[in-house]
Amino acid sequence: MQKSRCPKLSIIASLLLSTTAGLSAQAAPGITWKLAFLKWGAKDFVAMPFSRPLAMTDGDKFQVRIQDVNTPAYCYVLYNSADGKVASLFQSSLQPSKALSLPSEKESFQVSPPDGAEKIFVIVTAERQAPLEKLLQSPDNVQAILDEVARIRQSTSSLGEAPEKPAPIGGVTRGRNSSVQATEYDGQSSYVKTIRIEH
Repeated sequence: MQKSRCPKLSIIASLLLSTTAGLSAQAAPGITWKLAFLKWGAKDFVAMPFSRPLAMTDGDKFQVRIQDVNTPAYCYVLYNSADGKVASLFQSSLQPSKALSLPSEKESFQVSPPDGAEKIFVIVTAERQAPLEKLLQSPDNVQAILDEVARIRQSTSSLGEAPEKPAPIGGVTRGRNSSVQATEYDGQSSYVKTIRIEH
């Protein structure tokens, strides 16, 4: 083992290198994207705020609309029902500036029994989540899927995330173009957003 002639300089150099490496890792471009929860009203879908649980009743119709704005990304949308089951509503890539409506632009989901608390997890990441995809092949393993969603959530820091802000999002509603208010997210390379429904 060779001794350094200037240990203080060696320590400073190694600190600079580690700081530079950390900065370059953080400098990876984040994803800018939009999310909207739309409930069917009298004549059209209406955007609903989803920062708190949404009170809905059996028969209510809704859509989830996602738009990736600045870069291709991977998206996973999971439904956790009131009776504890998990289903994948979507798992694929998103393309810049193209809106995704779930279940489709002309269809909607409908709230149905059993009553209770339901969750929709929207996961948007710069990298494919292979462990999650593998778990989703066997949806009966609910706890493992929920644990993986929690792991993805915990692996991201909110320090680099810009504050949520309202933004328009486009789409087609009942055969015509429409624009509704969505929530825009920016600054991170991985997101887990939860929409809670109580009925």
